Formats: sequence, C-alpha cells, structure tokens
Amino acid sequence: MKFKWSVYKIVVAVVWAMMLAVVGAGTLFISPSQKIAMQRAQQELLEMQDRLAFARSAGKKDTKQRMRDRLAEAENSVNTFSCTTASESALIFQIGQMANALQLQKFSGRQPDNVPEPTLDKNDRIGEGWLTVDFVADYLKTAAFINGLERNAPVLFVESIQLTPADGDAGLAAVRMNISYLIRKNAAASVAAAR
Repeated sequence: MKFKWSVYKIVVAVVWAMMLAVVGAGTLFISPSQKIAMQRAQQELLEMQDRLAFARSAGKKDTKQRMRDRLAEAENSVNTFSCTTASESALIFQIGQMANALQLQKFSGRQPDNVPEPTLDKNDRIGEGWLTVDFVADYLKTAAFINGLERNAPVLFVESIQLTPADGDAGLAAVRMNISYLIRKNAAASVAAAR
C-alpha cells in the first residue's frame, strides 16, 4: 500500500520546516551576543559590588589606617629611588666622593652635551637628572665604581658606558659614562597631600 501525500500536507510540512530552520538559525546568531551581553552585565555587577564594599569600608578606622600605611610604604619606595631637587647637588658630590675613594684618575662630571630622550612620561612629581662622568682607571676600579653607583641610595642608573684604551698606559681605560637618576619635584606638596 502506497501512502500519498496531499498538496496541503506537503505545503504545511515545508512551511513548518522553514519556520523551524528560521528559529534555529536565529538562536544560533542571537545566542552568542546575548551571552556576551550577559557576561558584561555580570562583570559590571561585580565591579559595582566591589566599589560598594570599598565605599562601605572606607569610613572604618582600620581601612583608613591601612591606606595611610600603604601611602607611607609607597612614599618610602619613591624616596629610596629618587632625590629631591635640593639634594641633587649633594648626590653629584657623593658621586665625586665615590670616585675619589676609588682613586679614579682625571675624574670630571658635567651635564651631558646631548641629553638623551626622556625615559619617563611627562610627570609633575618625578623627573630625570643626567650626568656624564669621564675618568681614567683600570677595569677593576671601573667595575667597582659601577657597582657603587648601582648600589647607591638614591638609585643611580648607568645608561651607557664607553671604554677606550688610555693613552700611554697599558691596562688603563679612558671611561665616559652617562648616569641617570630620578628627581622628586614638589616634595613639600607630596608631604602635605599625605596628611
């Protein structure tokens, strides 16, 4: 026995198949964007909850004390790595004393002829200082000088070094070194802001 499909049943089946295909395709295309929107909404909710929790705890004495302690730690860290504008000349004198203690010959320090490009973004609180030093020494004293510079407080950075054989003395080198250091600007303003 053969089953005959009527035209009506065929049309209904085709329409239903097309509708199911449209609904299925729609869920495939809409679903990922809904998931992304839902993830964003959940992320924003978590951020808002964090802000609310921080705002609620900000009024507590222990939270204020923790924030003061963190500020003091950050300020100590900045002080370790930088000097004030007023103490910049003392830092340069300290470098000269280090060279004198190591008995470096023909030591001189000056501002560089061509100041290199700044490595820091323009900042109202921290700036860069540069110094070019020239001297004659053997390689062991040169290494000791570099070691002393890099262990100094505030920290000094040896940016470049040129070694050439010294005229007339075998075993000695004429050294030119570019040194950079960090300078705190407006030190009084940062102390006032901390209070």
